[in-house]
Amino acid sequence: MVEYYTKALVLDRASRRDLDCTLTLYTKELGRVSAKAKSLRKLTSKLSGHLTPGRLANVRIVEMGGDTKQVVDALSMPSRTSPEFLKFLDFIRQMAPIGMPDLHLWHELEQVALKGIDDKDTYKRIISIMGYDAKNAICDNCGSVKIAYFVPRDIMFLCNRCLNDSRLKEDEVFAI
Repeated sequence: MVEYYTKALVLDRASRRDLDCTLTLYTKELGRVSAKAKSLRKLTSKLSGHLTPGRLANVRIVEMGGDTKQVVDALSMPSRTSPEFLKFLDFIRQMAPIGMPDLHLWHELEQVALKGIDDKDTYKRIISIMGYDAKNAICDNCGSVKIAYFVPRDIMFLCNRCLNDSRLKEDEVFAI
């Protein structure tokens, strides 16, 4: 049984069974991880408020064997819950590789969690840190240099015209 004590940003929280939850976290030492939390939905749970999406928290994660991880303790700071920030968390959940920590990405995420999303350049910085050249990208459909959107599902850049021609929904793309 291995124990980790690290800072984490809660990206997502999904119900599991009656009272348990599965958390998606981006941690400083482990990168993106999925961990269960027992009795998190119980009314008397002391962890519940600390492990909501958008919270930046100090967590203790226990590796139970294999790939099974469990959050056993957490203490968080005030969080942001604006719809724009929650969409940003979903973007990170989709894009960050599992189990691959990146300190540069972690520091950028920590700053966004503390200060908020300042503009579209936030997405460009994150995409660039992840290895995709957003500054020199071209539209994957027409080759235009005036890109305006990024589609994480297909890892492609689009201009305004090509997005309008596509059948993509608004929640599937991110303005950059």
